[in-house]
Amino acid sequence: KRPFAATGKPFPLEKLPGIEGLHINITASDEDLTARLAALKNLRPETTLYVEVNEKTGPAVGLLLDTGHMTVAGGDPVAVARKHAARIVHVHCKDIRRYALEACRRRDTSFSEAVLCGLFTAPGDGLVDYPKIFAILAKANYKGWLVQEAEQDPRIANPKIYAELGNAHLRKLAQAAKLRVSDS
Repeated sequence: KRPFAATGKPFPLEKLPGIEGLHINITASDEDLTARLAALKNLRPETTLYVEVNEKTGPAVGLLLDTGHMTVAGGDPVAVARKHAARIVHVHCKDIRRYALEACRRRDTSFSEAVLCGLFTAPGDGLVDYPKIFAILAKANYKGWLVQEAEQDPRIANPKIYAELGNAHLRKLAQAAKLRVSDS
């Protein structure tokens, strides 16, 4: 199976053909496992990486909220932000075009094919609910980075134009949510 088959939940990497897999199940309550996981600093769920975190996992284990990859994998970044706001140490902001996501799932395309089909786009041009995510982050007193990403075909989506559009959108929403915004 490929990452876009409609299963309703993220694909564990080990289920992809030809790729050595990784499935992280963080359900330990013992201090030793929590300390070893804390050495990772944060966990970054990708489209093909399935991560489980529960309430028994120590607070030293942070979470990188990757809004675009989480959405593609079938996750809900708003629900994850709400449940794990105190754990979020970094946010990747990229949007998903609904029509492209539905088409990729219907055709069961590969990740690379999906990028070329225009699945990913600049924040504000897709279905990720950034106002809700930013409100949750602000309430949790988030002080980390908001990093804009856009995996797009540069022959179709001019990188400079989409970077400027995404940056303007993220700044506007971050300021409205009372998140600190700087030029660095």
